[in-house]
Amino acid sequence: MSVAAAASLLGAALPLFVGAVLPGPSWIVLVLTVGALGALGWTLGGLMVARRARWAIAMLVGGVIVTVIGVWLDIT
Repeated sequence: MSVAAAASLLGAALPLFVGAVLPGPSWIVLVLTVGALGALGWTLGGLMVARRARWAIAMLVGGVIVTVIGVWLDIT
């Protein structure tokens, strides 16, 4: 449980920290987060000996959908 909690915290905080350090538009954090989800999907596909591209695309699409829902609900 501790490993899962630490991984969740790191996965959520890392794109925010990078976005805070990098100058530029605020939407770069969204791009970094969705990109991290794609990388996670690629890794999961490799670990499960499955189609990496399918996993990566599924995670990317899921990230975009959650982002659109968050923008639509004005969760900021």
